[in-house]
Amino acid sequence: MNTNKKNIFVVLGISRSGTSAIARSLQTLGIDLGEKLLPGNKKNPKGFFEDADILYKINRGVSHALNDPWMTVGSLKQASIDDQPLLKNFKTYAIQLLQERLKKTDYWGFKDPRTTTILPFWLNVFDALQVNDHYVIALRNPLAVAYSNQQFAKLDLETGMILWLIHSFAAIEGTHHKKRIVVSYEAMLENADAQLIRIHSAFELPFALSPTDVLHYQQTFLDKSLSHHVADLNALKNHSALRVVPLCLQVYELLLSLAQDKFTFDSVEFQFAWQHIKNEFTKAYPLYEWIQEQMKQRQTAEKSLQRVQRSISWKLIYPFRMMDEVIRRARKKSKEERRLR
Repeated sequence: MNTNKKNIFVVLGISRSGTSAIARSLQTLGIDLGEKLLPGNKKNPKGFFEDADILYKINRGVSHALNDPWMTVGSLKQASIDDQPLLKNFKTYAIQLLQERLKKTDYWGFKDPRTTTILPFWLNVFDALQVNDHYVIALRNPLAVAYSNQQFAKLDLETGMILWLIHSFAAIEGTHHKKRIVVSYEAMLENADAQLIRIHSAFELPFALSPTDVLHYQQTFLDKSLSHHVADLNALKNHSALRVVPLCLQVYELLLSLAQDKFTFDSVEFQFAWQHIKNEFTKAYPLYEWIQEQMKQRQTAEKSLQRVQRSISWKLIYPFRMMDEVIRRARKKSKEERRLR
């Protein structure tokens, strides 16, 4: 680590994969997350640990400028950012914001699930700032993530697992040659001490772990009862949704081995396995793009319908619509009776 540079720590991972708990762990390690953090809500009672300015003033704007690439990999190239005026403006603002955040600390971090799919934008910003950038890749069983997103984002399990795969792939592929570590959310819940030591060691943090802060994080912040969706490896292997996204299992098992320190990113085992996954992902990706397009069309249709249903004319013809519904039901019942006779 270049000790003359400022240090930034980024938590990468899809929503509902434990990114909030892992971001909070960085605070326990002495990394500053800033003072403009979003409050908790019913989705995340303990807090999101997301910088409001990063989320609302940068990431959402960049995502919107790129047509919301939440299921897209490779749509943004680091070298092309300065050629797009809107992205260049966001980059200028991001540089200014991070300079402000880093005035009071040499170790600052942030998290927002959107960061993963617009990572080339942030890599460009970090290069301009000449900082040491580090990455914590949050890992949670893809079936558990899909169940959670089914509840909170109303996504079907198959789509949730595709999103998990895309975010995981983007996080690994986008952080080559960077200081990074995979941290299992389930392992953090089971043994926070060990995971905090792993992160501390991986990034060679210069300050000692505070036993008091570690105990507070483990006993007061972490709460297994808030993890409503639990799935083990066997549940993933035997679930029907895996037939739609079989690559999820390979990626999860590989990243789990990294999280368990069975081998490292630089090992031959990882390099060989990742190349195979990359080849398979490239073959399947056109299908994921098609699914994304279908979902966008459905969302556009749903928004159009909502606008119609909120209109005055729609409300004025309510009695006629009810009469029409009664007539339709009567006709259907009559047809069924005739068919039965």
